Amino acid sequence: MKNKYAIYILFFLLFSSVSFFSQTVTIDLEQQRFLGDVSELDRSKYFNVHDNKKDDVSHQFLIDNNVGFGREFWGPFASKGLGNFPITPHTSDGIIRKVKRNVYTAHPVNVWRPGYDSEKAGNTALRYFIDEVDVNGRPEYWEPFNEPFIKADYNEFTSLGYTTSEVITEMSVWFREMAKKIHSAPELSKMKVIGFSDAYPSFERRGFTNWRDRKKKFIDIAGSDMDALSVHPYDGVNVTGQSNGRSGSNSEAILDLIETYTALKFGSPKKLAISEFGVIKNEDLYPPGINDSQIALSIKGLNNMLFNFFEREDNIEITIPFVIGRADWYFKQARNYPYVSSLVMPTELRSTPNPESPFLYRSNEMVLSWKANFYRFWKNVEGERATIKSDDLDIQAQIFVNGTKAYLVLNNLDDSDRNVNLSFISGSSNVSEVITKSIIINGTMDPIYIDGVTSSNLPTSVELKNGETKLLEITYNSEISFTKTITRNKYYGNPSDVVLTSEFAPVLKATANTNHTFTFSNVSKGELNSGNATLRIGVGVPLEAEFNGGGASAGQDEGLNIIPTEVKVNGTAISLPSNWRGYDQSGRIEFFGLLELDIPYNLLVSGNNSVTIKYAKTQGVSSVGIGNSRWEKANVTIASVVLSVEKKSNELCTPVKYYTDIDNDGLGDPNDFVFSCTPLKDGVSNGNDVCPSDPTNTCNDPEAMTGFVRPVLEKIANTAESFEVTINYTTLQADQQVFIELRKPGAGYYRGAHISPGIAESKNNVPLTITLPATDLPLANGTYPLLTYIRTPKSGGFDYGFGETINLEVVDPSALGIDAFEAKTGLKIKSNPVKSTLSFNSDKANGESYKIFQINGKLISSGKYRNQINVSSLSKGLYLIQIKGAVAKFIKN
Repeated sequence: MKNKYAIYILFFLLFSSVSFFSQTVTIDLEQQRFLGDVSELDRSKYFNVHDNKKDDVSHQFLIDNNVGFGREFWGPFASKGLGNFPITPHTSDGIIRKVKRNVYTAHPVNVWRPGYDSEKAGNTALRYFIDEVDVNGRPEYWEPFNEPFIKADYNEFTSLGYTTSEVITEMSVWFREMAKKIHSAPELSKMKVIGFSDAYPSFERRGFTNWRDRKKKFIDIAGSDMDALSVHPYDGVNVTGQSNGRSGSNSEAILDLIETYTALKFGSPKKLAISEFGVIKNEDLYPPGINDSQIALSIKGLNNMLFNFFEREDNIEITIPFVIGRADWYFKQARNYPYVSSLVMPTELRSTPNPESPFLYRSNEMVLSWKANFYRFWKNVEGERATIKSDDLDIQAQIFVNGTKAYLVLNNLDDSDRNVNLSFISGSSNVSEVITKSIIINGTMDPIYIDGVTSSNLPTSVELKNGETKLLEITYNSEISFTKTITRNKYYGNPSDVVLTSEFAPVLKATANTNHTFTFSNVSKGELNSGNATLRIGVGVPLEAEFNGGGASAGQDEGLNIIPTEVKVNGTAISLPSNWRGYDQSGRIEFFGLLELDIPYNLLVSGNNSVTIKYAKTQGVSSVGIGNSRWEKANVTIASVVLSVEKKSNELCTPVKYYTDIDNDGLGDPNDFVFSCTPLKDGVSNGNDVCPSDPTNTCNDPEAMTGFVRPVLEKIANTAESFEVTINYTTLQADQQVFIELRKPGAGYYRGAHISPGIAESKNNVPLTITLPATDLPLANGTYPLLTYIRTPKSGGFDYGFGETINLEVVDPSALGIDAFEAKTGLKIKSNPVKSTLSFNSDKANGESYKIFQINGKLISSGKYRNQINVSSLSKGLYLIQIKGAVAKFIKN
């Protein structure tokens, strides 16, 4: 970003009064909003990186900005060799294995061929995930192939005598059989199987044959066994096909069609997993070299689509922005451009190999790329949903409330600058501070990120530039309280003119001047009979002829309208829209998008409702081949009709504490719970399970790390000749030893410097802090993995139980000044270790939300700080407390 642009935009944002268009966003901070039974923003579903490797440049940044790991290419077949499926049986002890929140996937051509024995392969997968890896290698989500169907015509597959269609069928069966195997093993009950990562979700292409031959086929074959259906929406071209702007109405229609078909087929919509999304643009549009405009462009698409995903949190498993790590594989040859999806980039591209790194054509100096601003922008956003509504589909809006703070986020889908009026039904007074962040990416100027402009006044309007997302972090003088609720539920229309088992179901090929009926069952309007309702119609409309022939010329206008002629709800016509969310989809062969129509609430009834949709003209001038030498006229299609009902209530949510009971023994995990207004699936009201992963309650967890080793300080000076660690292992046997190993660069995984030859401690003498002699210290600046594992004697040697890895950072002595937590928050834990209560040295913490985590990241308690926190129920050990956007460690004695 050039400074002159930043100064200009900052001046413009603060003082400009010019507006070309004016819209209104209405906010009610006292009305809590639910999507089904979900109100709180689950950051782990949205703010992730497409990587699973800790990088020296990005690691601390990801921690500081509350970013999770998301996805990597690995799995049970990647290390075995193509077609090699060992048949060693897996352990069947019924003990549930822990998982890491991550997605594993693989390139199909590297691990699979049609005709492979799925039974043997499934058993190999079970052995791998149960016995061959620990929690760090066992993902919560397994996506057996990445984007397989666009590779179905590869010679590696078709040369074996299969057609492309047959390869797609075989791939779908493989997903199904792998899912069945994973679900058959109680040891892997925490794992989920997702698929098929659709890289080309242009369902409307050629009369919806793309839908029929890919996503629908997959759902019909494997859908019932999938834990979530994955898709990759990209603005631009993802591998193949026409250029698409998915942001806005198109991505809405894609996901609505998936939800509608699975809801009608299985009784409820299948969960969604957006395992990649972003923007793909032609490199030739930019000059060679490292260009911030090119690097930043995907952030526009990420922000645009996030608002779609936010509105589906009750049906979303995970979303992963396609932002990867450092991509060293890319620089093994000379490049004119960096790998623009990387979070970490070199400062220089080289045309010759780097003498210091002879296999890499880049400099050794690596830095965070402009993409880091995406995570900086969203860093603090958290809390429960309040109510917000935009009167313009191109102005997307969300608001979240947490304690004394409200996070109001606005996004401009339009290509024009917009002036947006802010109308507060509640929450316009008692404001102490407003911090405004902005990120502007439109391709016409250098990208701009403004990290925060502070004001004491709440604006009545804001300007949104083309390509801008704006965040207002509003602090109030007292905590925000809800006084009422509104709950959004979705109902999926059953088309009377389509049989669910038909070729294109639930897609309906419309007939001219015909009232096509869609029925909705068991609609609830709430006891107050007050609220809002929206009809969401996914429509496909041919825009221009694709080929010459049949009386049409390629590019000829089909002469069809996108907006229906008439829409009725329970027999009464409603107003038709003149616009839809995002761009107009010009330049595409077919339009596929979502139309959103407001419904007067009094037209709905509790119970069964009907909607009719009519088009005066439904067929165009050209013909479309739909397979098997069949042709049909280009036709208007109604792909999905969804009724979204938001019902108001004066009853406040009274959350109940539910503990997860993953081993189904009727006892809840005391360290894994949520507060919910509705009963939790797989949850119980007690937290009495002493062995959460073992239904026999013998605590016979083969992977249990019954303690920890932690450096007392996260950082040590590069002049240090020793350092302290805290040890807490409460269940060591008399002959067991704790081994601590400092792994140095270039050392193998089980090699490195043994700082301690082994420490055996009585379980009655922990936790304890010891000083480790370090013959390999002092060390150069950098991050060093510290490994812990337990050694148990056996006949002829030892068993080494796998432990865990944490990082020790070595820095200049000058960097070890004031504690980072104290510097950021102005707070310091009064006494550390703590016994029964934790308190800070200042009352500035009062009223702030806090969360306490186990050192492995599991949330165990949360609340508002009021002078002190009672921690007497915590077991002895090391914990993390998060407050005011920073994290500190404390030891419970």
